[in-house]
Amino acid sequence: MKQIKDRKIFKYMFSGVIIGMIVFGGTLLYSQNFTLEGLVDGATMSAIILFVLGWFLYISNEGSLDILVYGVQAFGKALVGKRMKDSYYDYTTNKERVSKDVYLGFWLSAAVYIILFAVLYIIYKN
Repeated sequence: MKQIKDRKIFKYMFSGVIIGMIVFGGTLLYSQNFTLEGLVDGATMSAIILFVLGWFLYISNEGSLDILVYGVQAFGKALVGKRMKDSYYDYTTNKERVSKDVYLGFWLSAAVYIILFAVLYIIYKN
């Protein structure tokens, strides 16, 4: 039991569920729709936001946008007359990697809200 509690994925999943609750509540307050339809909308927004957050962390971790980030930084520094300290190769090899548990935790918390969405939507349609 202690091994399950010590896994970081559950900590990130818990934080994802908390973020989802904030998005859920914010969606309800923004739409001022406290009916079943509003609850479906809140669950949908929470699931989308958490999935996209996990997806962006995954893309960043795999290095898909490294050339874009490095290019924007180099361009910004060139505008003020400075140069990058590291080459692109050094930038990509020295970059800190995000733990796999982070984006998997956000995806699992998104799955919780997808299940909530499905249940609420079935109730709403019947």
